[in-house]
Parts: sequence; structure tokens; C-alpha cells
Amino acid sequence: MDLSKTSLGLWGDNPRKEILTEEFFEILRDEMKFDLLAVMIDRHDKDPTFQYKPKHVEQLLKLADPGSIEIVLTTWPYPDKKQIDKQCSQMRTLMKVGPVAGWEVDLEFNWKPHLVQGFHNLDEAGDYLVEKTKEIVQIQDARFEMTSFTQHVENSSRADVGPEADRLLVQAYSVNYRNNKMIGFNDMFGPGRMQKFTLDRTMTIPGIKTEKGPRLGVGLAAWRQRFAGYNPSEAMRVALQTTLMYQPIDIRWWSSKHIISIDPKRRRANPYALDFLKTLRPD
Repeated sequence: MDLSKTSLGLWGDNPRKEILTEEFFEILRDEMKFDLLAVMIDRHDKDPTFQYKPKHVEQLLKLADPGSIEIVLTTWPYPDKKQIDKQCSQMRTLMKVGPVAGWEVDLEFNWKPHLVQGFHNLDEAGDYLVEKTKEIVQIQDARFEMTSFTQHVENSSRADVGPEADRLLVQAYSVNYRNNKMIGFNDMFGPGRMQKFTLDRTMTIPGIKTEKGPRLGVGLAAWRQRFAGYNPSEAMRVALQTTLMYQPIDIRWWSSKHIISIDPKRRRANPYALDFLKTLRPD
């Protein structure tokens, strides 16, 4: 597989005290040879208060050694004007710290019509989010990024926010357990088939195939990869090979807590995931 022109990264969701260590970045940079970390800086709920303050972003940038690993800040906005405004106020401050590469908004179950507050509808909320995000990323000439999942409206021909992004990350997770049932390797949502199903929908997003449209990135799974009759590396390889057929410029794995363990009391990582990812950029 030729990954020389593809950015490889993780979504970073370990506890902050683990991410902000030399050991974490040594694994990411020296062992995995990855070049991007998208850090989940809020709590995945409606609380608009970020867990990462300016001093923490300063630490991230220092550890990442800009030019070696890009740092993207990922948040979980709701279609709620007050919540968006509070996130924007904090992000302006964080963007002024240093060369952050992007602000990624994660639109999943948090971005639904019944959650709209302070706007007439979801489209109006989306327009507002796009306007504010684009304004703030200009502080560092950073990217406006968006991520969503397979069957969300933002991964379809009716996408509203995604077409305005600089980079669009689509989560194409093939895992062995979904919706309270086991998934077989050759099932519709198994490795390869899940990526095709997801990315065929992605190809209908307005502008995705144009020069001025968003650049394509893809999210892959680093957990629940033990499919009956197959080893985890086979599952991860098939998912990656199918993804590369769509020529993404960026591939990120969910998530760092499944790949990198720092605290010996909190061993949640899957050794097979780290072993596989270390093979992608051999010496």
C-alpha cells in the first residue's frame, strides 16, 4: 500500500494527563510514524466548557513539534446558539496560542433537528456554525474540518455543513458488534463492505468530487476487530485497502485509547491495533 501522500492520524481521547506526555508522542511519532492528532477537547455532551485550556494547547504544540505532527482540535457542537457561541469564544482563545492545524466539528447524534435551540431549523444552525468556524480558523490559517458517521444526513446528498468544510472526515467503522448483534467478516457492515457502503454515500455530498469542494478524509476503527475466522490485522487491512480506493488524503483511527496506553492501571489498548498500525510506515 502506498501511503506516502496520505496523512495518518488518530483521534485522541485518552485522559488529558496521558496525551500530554513525551511517551504518548514518542509512540505516535517514532513508533507509528503518524503525522496528525485530532484531540477531543470537550466532553461529548452539551456542556460547552472545554477540557483543554490555553496552557494545555501550548503543551500539545510543544510535544507535537509543529512540522512533525499536526494538531487538530475536535469539538462536539449542538445546534444550540448559546452552546455554539460559548464554544466559539473559547476556541478563539485556543487558536491564538499557536499553529493549530484545524478545528474539527463532530456532528453525530448531537446534530439533530429536535435539538435545535435559538435557530429556526437545523439548516440555519448549520449556516451559523459554518460562518463562525470559518471566521475563527482564519486566526491560524487553519482548516475547518467536519466529521460524521455513515448514515447521518451529513454523509449524504442532503449534507449542509460538510460541503463547506476544508476537510471532511467520514467515519467508516467496521466492527464485530453493532446494534446488539455480532457482525460477520463478510456481512454488509464487515471490513471492506462497510467502507464501500459509507464512502459511496460520501461521494454524493455536494462538491466532494470538485476541486473547490472539501478534501476527503476517512475514519477507521481500532477496536472490535476480532471477527470470527479472521485475525484483527486482516480486518484492519481490508478496511484500509478498501478505503484507499477512494483516494483520501487523510485517514484517522478511532481512537487513541484503543491503541496507546500510558497509565498501567488503565490498560484499555488493543495490542493488535498498535502492531498493525506500526506496519504502515516501516523503516
